[in-house]
Amino acid sequence: MVFSTIISSSPHLYLPRRVPTNLRPQPIRCSSSSSVSTQFDLKTYWTTLIGEVNQKLEEAIPVQYPEKIYEAMRYSVLAKGGKRAPPVMCVAACELFGGNRLAAFPTACALEMVHAASLIHDDLPCMDDDPSRRGQPSNHTIYGVDMAILAGDALFPLGFRHIVSHTPSDLVPEPRLLRVITEIAQAVGSTGMAAGQFIDLEGGPNSIEFVQEKKFGEMGECSAVCGGILAGAEDDEIQRLRRYGRAVGVLYQVVDDILEEKMSRSEENEELKKKGKSYVGVYGVEKAMEVAEELMAKAKQELDGFEKYGESVVPLYSFVDYAAGRGFSVGSSRGRSRRLGSQASVVQIRLDHLPPELLATIMAKLDVASICSAASTCTAFRACASQLPTFHLLDIAPSMDLLRPLLGPPNPYMRSLKVDCDRLNDSAIELLLRPPAHELCLHNCADFSGKLLSEVGRRCRDLRSLCLGSVAENRARGIHISDLEELLIGCTQLEALILMFDVSSFLGHDLARVWALASKKLTSIEIGYIPSVAVTEMLSPNLGPHQSPIHIQPSILSSIQKLCLSVDCITDAMVSTISKGLISLTHLDLRDAPHSEPGITQDLTNFGLQHINHYGRLKHLSLVRRHEFLITYFRRVNDLGVLLMADKCANMESIYLGGFCRVTDTGFKTILHSCSRLYKLRVFQGTQLTDLVFHDISATSLTLTHVSLIFCNRLTNLAVMNLVSNKDLRVLDLRNCKNLGDKALQAIGILPQLKILLLDNTDITDVGLSYLRQGVMCSLVTLSIRGCRRLTDKCISALFDGSCKMELRELDLSDIPNLSDKGILLLARSRVPFSELRLRCCPLIGDTAVMALASMQVNEDRWHGSSLKLLDLFDCGGITQLAFRWLKKPYFPRLKWLGVTGCVNRNLVDALARSRPFLHVECDGEELGADQWDCSDGSYVHDYDEVHDYDEVDELEQWLLEGDGELVDEEMGDEVDELEQWLLEGEGEHVDEVMGDAENNTELVI
Repeated sequence: MVFSTIISSSPHLYLPRRVPTNLRPQPIRCSSSSSVSTQFDLKTYWTTLIGEVNQKLEEAIPVQYPEKIYEAMRYSVLAKGGKRAPPVMCVAACELFGGNRLAAFPTACALEMVHAASLIHDDLPCMDDDPSRRGQPSNHTIYGVDMAILAGDALFPLGFRHIVSHTPSDLVPEPRLLRVITEIAQAVGSTGMAAGQFIDLEGGPNSIEFVQEKKFGEMGECSAVCGGILAGAEDDEIQRLRRYGRAVGVLYQVVDDILEEKMSRSEENEELKKKGKSYVGVYGVEKAMEVAEELMAKAKQELDGFEKYGESVVPLYSFVDYAAGRGFSVGSSRGRSRRLGSQASVVQIRLDHLPPELLATIMAKLDVASICSAASTCTAFRACASQLPTFHLLDIAPSMDLLRPLLGPPNPYMRSLKVDCDRLNDSAIELLLRPPAHELCLHNCADFSGKLLSEVGRRCRDLRSLCLGSVAENRARGIHISDLEELLIGCTQLEALILMFDVSSFLGHDLARVWALASKKLTSIEIGYIPSVAVTEMLSPNLGPHQSPIHIQPSILSSIQKLCLSVDCITDAMVSTISKGLISLTHLDLRDAPHSEPGITQDLTNFGLQHINHYGRLKHLSLVRRHEFLITYFRRVNDLGVLLMADKCANMESIYLGGFCRVTDTGFKTILHSCSRLYKLRVFQGTQLTDLVFHDISATSLTLTHVSLIFCNRLTNLAVMNLVSNKDLRVLDLRNCKNLGDKALQAIGILPQLKILLLDNTDITDVGLSYLRQGVMCSLVTLSIRGCRRLTDKCISALFDGSCKMELRELDLSDIPNLSDKGILLLARSRVPFSELRLRCCPLIGDTAVMALASMQVNEDRWHGSSLKLLDLFDCGGITQLAFRWLKKPYFPRLKWLGVTGCVNRNLVDALARSRPFLHVECDGEELGADQWDCSDGSYVHDYDEVHDYDEVDELEQWLLEGDGELVDEEMGDEVDELEQWLLEGEGEHVDEVMGDAENNTELVI
């Protein structure tokens, strides 16, 4: 049974305008004495403490050598879903007697470490044998039994050491610390939780009370007592806390047993009942509920003696109500409870009996968070989750702590794995490399060493496709040739290999011999950078010791069909070797970036160009010279070379020529008239290209769908008017054609299928853009008008008037000096669900624009800019510290890329990056979302060649970052009320006044 699911990239977090009173979370009411306040918001209190405790725990357990044991410790202590009940109770008890919260935090953290250690050991196969904990795999499931034992053993002494080393001596005297350590040691020792676990394993008549008191009551008692000791409580008060904590600890577990009985009656639960391991199993539900009532009353009775401390005792009362009222109401109708439990049982029984194929289909529709949740509910779903064949996580860069629960359990059905490894290193190799995988794609492997290559060869012998990006770029040493050898030797089934990094460290070795080890099935190679001499050596035929030069062996990679290389300099020798050696080649992409002007023997000339497509099988050709280090061109190629090449290019479907400054209309017209199957034409730096090249294009049989003419400054409106005779155009890239104006837009406006239109640095106006409104705007997915300096705020109303439903998802308004906040307000009113919005280098864009986008309502069920994944605000002149408040959660919940100016306030930028760890924040002017293989423009390399699906839905980031049931602060809604009214009702006559008021309100509230 195998099925596929792909993790998508659009978390949902909707911020309602107003939460109806009946839907707002109600404060927990305490049924305590009337002298004590009977209403307390436990959720806020608990959530605040959890945040503080989590931060302290994060600092207390840093990853250090040996890394694996610390990772195992962190996995359990920092596990998502932990309620932190022991630390919270400790802090509350300390504050009851006037103690300082700072004095309690070290002990609170130690209690959580001890608690986590006990859970690690309880879950072991030799103990309770639990495969999951808090909806995630147990520690031993991920790290193995041996490492789980070590992690638990290490957490116990670490907790004690943390108390001694971090408790402020001016707040807690040493004798109190000794009492606290003694109390914890007694709670976990042979007279405490260990004794309870022993009896739990051995069983025996009437043992349930003892087990519950020891396993669960001891931790509650210890937590409350330690808080009181730290604050200096009297002995009689300590005894009250002891009885109170024990009662709450047992109450919590009894209620858990009742809830489990009501929600499921699986075979596992029936087995537990037979063994007498719960009150429900021994006495039944009704008796267990009576026990819960007694424990609740007992705990509150102990607190009655603390009424003299006023409202400080309220949190402890609230803990009792919370423990008792999580899933049933004490004293409510027993019959109704039984009916609900019976219905849940029927559902569970039926679910377990569903056909595996049906369960697989259900799981295939879920995102990763839902899959993990479902897997923790029953064995059937757990089996499905363990057989996922496809796992793609490229929109965020997960850490080991986040990735391990998702990939930790062995999965023999895993076939495709794609991960952004920006936060990973060699320690993740064992987790990432799965033997059954057929496709492996690891991006941003800068912190890995060459070991990654060799381990792929050892572990993934069935790979068909491999992509590794940026390997060892942060390492001082390069990748050794032996690593590549082991990769090629091991992956005998490899069909596609992508090495997107510098492989020049392989120079000086016998590359031909090494590449001869590659799979005979290898048909595609892409390399991020390799010197041209190495390419010639790699593809040169081998001469045997007794072989005549007349009978040369064919190329060692003769089965290659696709070759994409970035080199230092494209030369005749390299082109000739490729064309003659690769007899099956259909796709050739060569790009160079010379450091100095190439000499005649180190350059591409007419002679080399005529060898292109030697065997006549080539369908896709790309030859591009980039200006990365030096402004230079293919000066030794002219129309003659293109004519010679065109003779053998009748079957070409895609041609990209960049930097051919001496090729004129004659050469390009030859391509158009010779290549009858051409559908994609791209020209970069066609300095000799004029309108004549498209003068008679309507007379050809061409059906062009993709046309890119970048930096072709001699083209005018007439060229575009002729070009649009191809009604099937889907992509039209006219960036930096400075002589194009409004008449070109008028011609473009009639194209019915156009999806991508790029008009950067052209001479268009607001009036010209209005020509697009009635026609092409309804089909466009991407529009770029970057650097069109004649545009103003009116261009927004010219494009977005609400006359048609738009598919537009990417919009670039960068470097428009007259575009202001008012234009962005108009854009926000349009309700177009943009995924990418670029506003860099707009001096009049400021905080108001950010506020408008943060509050933008896309449709009735999306709020607060929820559709934006990329927002570029770099070098916007009006951005201040105020805007950063609107870039925090919960605003822009789907945002993955953000460009800002770091000099505004570096501390704010760093704080934002820390608060949103999966948000890529660029503050040095880098282009966001740049594609390495589209380098046609040295300043802007985003690849617009494909039309993406922007309607995907993904809840992964929300699950990882927001937590379960996170509620949005009501004040956030108030901050944007006036702005919201303008956006939704259109009452924007006095924009500046409204936004000024909104800004003032923000400063008061935030």
